[in-house]
Amino acid sequence: MPPIYPVARNISGRVLDANTGRPIPTATITIRETGDSFQSSAAGIFTTGHLRRFWSPLPHPFLTLSASARGYDSAELQIPLSRDHATNSKQTRENIVFRLEPK
Repeated sequence: MPPIYPVARNISGRVLDANTGRPIPTATITIRETGDSFQSSAAGIFTTGHLRRFWSPLPHPFLTLSASARGYDSAELQIPLSRDHATNSKQTRENIVFRLEPK
């Protein structure tokens, strides 16, 4: 059985234009391991909310998030996890920033 890497219950961040630093509204953020997708707000902010189903075994100690938006190249980030998250049910991963390059 693989080790259990519990995931922060809330993951949030921003999606920005790599050239201007301006927010990218309606970008799609996807968690590869679960297939869940979320959209950024008009301010480029996204949040996964409190996803209880994340508390399940993963085969590796990270989550892969991807961001995509019309007119931009997609980008991926790996969010490291640790077993320490299991002791704090209100754990939040913030300050994740995607900087997408215009096509």
